[in-house]
Formats: sequence, C-alpha cells, structure tokens
Amino acid sequence: MADNKVLIVSHSSRETDLEYCSRENLNKRYNRNGRLDSLPDFSTLRPASYYEVYSGALSFYKILYQPEFNLKFIGSIKSRKIIQHAAFLKEDIIAVAYENAVEIWKLNSSIYKCNKINRNSLETIRRHESGLMAGIHSVCAFDDTKLILSASASDSVIILDYYSGKFIDYFRMPGSIYGNNYVLNQDSDLLKHYIPNDYQLTHINSAYPFNNNSNIVISTLIQGAIGIFDITDSSYREITRGYTGCHGARVNRNSDIYFVDSCAGELIILDNTGNIKSLFSLDTYWLHDAIELDEDIYIFTLADKNSLRIYNIKTRKMLMQKDFISSTGYFSGILELLPSWIGNSVKFLSLYTLN
Repeated sequence: MADNKVLIVSHSSRETDLEYCSRENLNKRYNRNGRLDSLPDFSTLRPASYYEVYSGALSFYKILYQPEFNLKFIGSIKSRKIIQHAAFLKEDIIAVAYENAVEIWKLNSSIYKCNKINRNSLETIRRHESGLMAGIHSVCAFDDTKLILSASASDSVIILDYYSGKFIDYFRMPGSIYGNNYVLNQDSDLLKHYIPNDYQLTHINSAYPFNNNSNIVISTLIQGAIGIFDITDSSYREITRGYTGCHGARVNRNSDIYFVDSCAGELIILDNTGNIKSLFSLDTYWLHDAIELDEDIYIFTLADKNSLRIYNIKTRKMLMQKDFISSTGYFSGILELLPSWIGNSVKFLSLYTLN
C-alpha cells in the first residue's frame, strides 16, 4: 500500500435528531398508505432555497501508511450552504455537490504536492444549476468529462457533462415500482418548485457507477432499497429493500455491493444474488456513510457522534478514531466561532487514489 490516497469528508451544521433517526419513525413517516395521494399542485411548492437552512464544510486528509497508518489533515473549506458531497475528478480538480448546484474547483497544484487546502489554494472554475438538479446528495466521476449525481427532489440519477453542465443522460426512479407524484421532464424547475422529502418517491441518496460504467447502483432512504440502473438500455431492477434510512451504495474491490443501514449502524455487503454476505455493526444510531479503503478496511462516518472511524471489518479492530467538535448546548454560539469547528455531524465520504 502506497501513500497515494486522499479522503474527503463532508460536514453539516445540522445536529443529528435521534428521534428522526429511528426506523420506526421513518417508516411511520414515509411508508404509510396513500402517502402520495392528494399532493399539492406543483405550482404551489416552495422554492428550493426555502429548505437551505444549514451550513456545511469539507475536510481533506492524506492517508499515510508509513511509518504507521495515519490520517494527515491538510485543510478544510467552510460554506454558508451545505456541501453534501465532493469528489476528485483529477488530481487538481474537485466536483463539489451542494444541495441544489454543482461547482468545479481547481487546485493551484496537484493534491499530492499540496500540503494545505483553503480558499486561497483553489478557485471555482464552473458552477452548474438545473431545475432537476435539486436535492443533490452524491457526486462522483463517470469518466474524464462526466459526473454522476443523485438528486432526491427529482428522484433521479443524472449524468452531467462537467464542462458544459449539459445533461448526457437522466434516469428517474420508476413509478411502476415506487409510485408516482409529479410528471417531470428536463424543463421542470424544482429550484422554483422543490419537491420536499414527504412528496418524493424514494429520496434517492447515492449513485455509483460500476461494471465498466455500464451500471449504476443506487440507495433509497424511503424504501431502504438497493437497485441497479443499466445504462445500456435504461432498465432498472431492485435487488433488495427494507433497510429504511440506508445510504451510500457502492461496489468494493471484490465487485460486491455494499451500503450502510443507517438506523441500525451497520455496514452491509451483498453477494451477487442480493443476500447478505457480510455485516459489520458499530455503536451508532445514525451511520451516515462508509467507504472501502483497502481489503477489509472501511472508513465510517457516525453522524450522531460526529466521529470518523476506520475499522478492519475482518479482525473487527478499530484502526483510527477522529472526533469533531460539536456546537451544542449553552456554548454553541461560541464554539461555532472556533476555527476547529466545521460542523455538528459528519456526512458523506469520498476517496481518491492516484493510479
């Protein structure tokens, strides 16, 4: 293993609401009969800006293996608006997903030559917005010119040209499986009329390409479903469901799909039939994300504990724990002024490896 990996963690000012995080509460809220009946008229829906109430941040780490395993902090970027997720496209280019927009940042040098990331070490070279790009949760590279986004308000996966901001492809979660709410097309403006969580079909929260970019695996919060889009024919199949609140579906080095059952605090790895191949539990009420670092080694974000942890899931040994300052209670306003405060909960992860 070489020292060639960079980790990005997203942070939110939002505190984890433990009542909201229970599976019972989520099922009661989202899985009741007739939830999508008698929806308000699309034209009466509030704008996306109405729901932008939290701030956010990104923190960056180089992963070191010599002389011992460690994370080297190389900087953070704070934002008045939540940064949901970010991913390196190249060693000096980062795609940054806000709730309702995507920015492309360019570093002054390669990340491998950069020992400090701040606002002065980068510039925003592009910003893309679209009526369907509302409620963005995840972003990742598709190829040298394209991004894949998951957008919860439109219940869709979007393949975007990151130079022009044009849609290359668009896949909406199928109504035949998940019901119907509003008729949308690429001209629908969800920035003006945002479809909130309770009116969404699935609240899709991740989209990850695999199998030579011919497939995209997704996770949904409402049904707790894991599904796969086939890009070649635009078909979709659901491979499992019932993990209401799940996040972060991806594929590991063994071509197994994995995701986090957020409410249960578990990493779940599936075999090729959709059955559980492996399960790893953590002491958390809201496991927001997990990402494979190396064979049997995963990085986790425990939102309710505002903590980043790294485990060998085979030996069940914790290799690292990093806890962040939370601005709760009487001194919350003061703590938020400290340079070391970057959020009250950790969110999504991404990992970049220099080939």
